[in-house]
Amino acid sequence: DVTMAILAIKSLLRFTSDFAVVIHDDGTFDQSCVEKFHKQIPGCRIVSNDDIDQKLAAVETVRRLRSKLSSRFNLPDEYQIKARAWAKKIFDLHLTSEREAIIFLDSDTLFLKEPTEIIEWIQDPSSCSFYARPKHTNLHVDHQRLKEIFPELNVIECFNSGLFGFRRNQLTLKMLIDTSEILFSNLDVPVYSDECIWRYTFSSIPHVALPFETYPLFVRKTHYRSILDKPNVKYMHFLGKHIDGVYQKVASAVLGEM
Repeated sequence: DVTMAILAIKSLLRFTSDFAVVIHDDGTFDQSCVEKFHKQIPGCRIVSNDDIDQKLAAVETVRRLRSKLSSRFNLPDEYQIKARAWAKKIFDLHLTSEREAIIFLDSDTLFLKEPTEIIEWIQDPSSCSFYARPKHTNLHVDHQRLKEIFPELNVIECFNSGLFGFRRNQLTLKMLIDTSEILFSNLDVPVYSDECIWRYTFSSIPHVALPFETYPLFVRKTHYRSILDKPNVKYMHFLGKHIDGVYQKVASAVLGEM
């Protein structure tokens, strides 16, 4: 997904350069990947496995949780590379960030118009954390059981971890540790992806959802057609990136504009 990641980042940078771009190695990068990123996005920083190992040496609790978190995801064996990448995503943003404000972006995304909501968030240090959301609820864990293990939370019903932003003084590393520890203490509660951990942690802080009509995500061409030509769409998340040729079509249009 290196080429997709480059296009996702550059589709955003054409509207604002107010970012320090950090790219996290999911465990599959070789030197050619690193060179391609540096060539296409001058000044970007690549976080390698070695970089993280040095950080983890000083935080034993995080090292322990991160090393076993991939086994907590309810996934078939063939998804272990993805599971390990999700485990990195939970903790590595805090461990490696040199700035207070963090925006996470998946590689299978594209910005079509100026994301004014995100730019305004960057410019306002008091703004609360934000996230993208699916059109319908995607909370598939028993609500009563969640209330038992997270009694103080009103858990977010519609959450997607392909695009979100927070400040480290709002959503702390300790919060992610505490959420992960609770899920390890309650093994009957399924954890389908990193999205579950982010969802529960975001539920504990002030937050706002980006409007689906402006920041939609979809899987099939039929879903895409329902938002096609909508004037407010500024971004798309292609959950079914290799299905029906939709990503290729939109990516070609974005490249044409750039």
